[in-house]
Amino acid sequence: MARSEQSRYDAAPGRNRSSAGVADPPDQGRGAAMRTQSTWHGTVVALIALIAMIAATAFIEFTHLGNTTVAGVSDEVFTWFAPAGYVFMIWIVIYVALAIWCVNLSRTSTGDERFAGMPLGRDVVLFVVSCVLNIAWLVLWHLHNMVGSVIVIVVLLAVVAALYIAAKRPEAGLAEWMPLSIYAAWLLVAFVANAARAITGASSSASRIVPVISTILLLLALLAISYAVRARKDDVVFPLPIIWAGIGIGVRLMGVSTLTGVLVIALTALGGAAIYIPWNRVSISGRSGR
Repeated sequence: MARSEQSRYDAAPGRNRSSAGVADPPDQGRGAAMRTQSTWHGTVVALIALIAMIAATAFIEFTHLGNTTVAGVSDEVFTWFAPAGYVFMIWIVIYVALAIWCVNLSRTSTGDERFAGMPLGRDVVLFVVSCVLNIAWLVLWHLHNMVGSVIVIVVLLAVVAALYIAAKRPEAGLAEWMPLSIYAAWLLVAFVANAARAITGASSSASRIVPVISTILLLLALLAISYAVRARKDDVVFPLPIIWAGIGIGVRLMGVSTLTGVLVIALTALGGAAIYIPWNRVSISGRSGR
């Protein structure tokens, strides 16, 4: 081929060449565009699931499914391990944080993930499942199915915990794991409170000593879990919902037993301090001072 003909051939449309002199694959640009579109598909699906969960929650509450509300079912039986009403405002924080997490999926997804044969990433699928489980829990709670609600919230906690564990990597950004940390911590509190409500409703004991001791033990167990997560996952966020709930439990109990309420608040404060004290630095400075 003559040099002039070769030049015209190279300049023809669709014959873009790389610096190595090799023509780019014709579908490369199209594939990149499809992957970008796929990442946004996951974000859109996750946001739709979140909006559906919020809408279903509002509908069930405002229409009084089962002629009651979440607070109404809880108040039918006095449960010692239950936060004050204001504590549940944490759901505003959770919803906003989850919305940020959903949007952030478009940045962290590669667009090539498939889960169970679906063209969606594992995180998106599990998040949709968590939203469905959240709605199912709400329906069962309104219908006074305590055993069913506890089972569902255990599964929900497991799903969100799996998302959190996968997201909490050393190189991960805050938007990748912090919303899941808040959500998982609150679900842990909710599970304990739901189980306490179910046990209290099925119990005929009128003793006040047992619920007081069990409330303190449950609180200490939650604080211990918070300490473990803080230490092992380097997560400063996870303990906050549990501390928030512990103070709220103490505030609520002040109207029933001032001593118990003060004790719960004090234990929560001490536990929170123990969680956030940098024990490694304290021990190192103690050794160096000897």
